[in-house]
Amino acid sequence: MAGPKRTRDLVSPAVLRERLNYNCESGEFTWKSRIGGRCKVGNVAGNLRKSDGYRQVWIEGRLYLSHVVAWAWMTGEWPISEVDHRNTDKSDSRWSNLRLASHAQNQTNSKLYRNNTSGFRGVSKVKGRNLWVATIRIDNKPRKLGRFGTPDEAGAAYRAASIAHYGEYSPFAGA
Repeated sequence: MAGPKRTRDLVSPAVLRERLNYNCESGEFTWKSRIGGRCKVGNVAGNLRKSDGYRQVWIEGRLYLSHVVAWAWMTGEWPISEVDHRNTDKSDSRWSNLRLASHAQNQTNSKLYRNNTSGFRGVSKVKGRNLWVATIRIDNKPRKLGRFGTPDEAGAAYRAASIAHYGEYSPFAGA
């Protein structure tokens, strides 16, 4: 999720700390002060957005994503780039799971698409042949890594290239 475009339109991190408690080990926000009839002190703040799995919370009449609020709450500043979930779980706003990332880095560290048929990131079957091709995107351009006899071989080539190019933002880093 991208950082806010205009921080002057956002509540200050000081207001976040006045209104919310943040448990950095669980990633959970709770209300610190009573706001209206629905928000009671100690209750969990926000909810899970069904459309995409992100946690969100209403603060001062505006909807915020919890992981971005966690960044502002902990650092005292709204993020200037995207906040990435290291483990790719969009609902996991634990402080140890969050880091700043460029858009490309954030997209690299994502789950497999639902329509993936090979079972491997960056691997697809060559039409009409019993071959598999591995392709990685670098600077938004596809780079073919070669053709392979099995999806496992193509997956291994993609994994190695991903770690070499994306480093800690590779979905395979540390695995």
